[in-house]
Amino acid sequence: MAKLVNAHDSKSCGKPCGFESHYRHYMQCNVAQKNINSFLRETLKGNELRKTYYHLKKCPECKEVLLDEFSFYTTINDLDKDLDFNYEKNLAKFMSKIEKRITENDSNLIFKYYFISILICIVFLFILIIALRLMYR
Repeated sequence: MAKLVNAHDSKSCGKPCGFESHYRHYMQCNVAQKNINSFLRETLKGNELRKTYYHLKKCPECKEVLLDEFSFYTTINDLDKDLDFNYEKNLAKFMSKIEKRITENDSNLIFKYYFISILICIVFLFILIIALRLMYR
């Protein structure tokens, strides 16, 4: 099992992963590793899911911890099924499913923001028309 690390920097994992500069996806290793269980149970939501996903996808040490936890989690949960011991392939499928969920959530958020923006513009125009009518009466 991979060693647990306290922070994501060049001292903890040997080299920076290069994604720390993207502040929206930055998460320290210890936080990402605490989130693995919830991540695997698919109970993380919103920004916490997004940050955990991108960290686990990019950080080699956390990805190793995720693979260990994933193999244990799937073995325990699938005892009554035929086990497929290709955990790396199964983890890749799981990560694709999570990425799709994040993308769908992002699309829904974008739609909501556009809808709210258009609604605000319509209300503003309606108020402007009423104000102009009142001024030129």
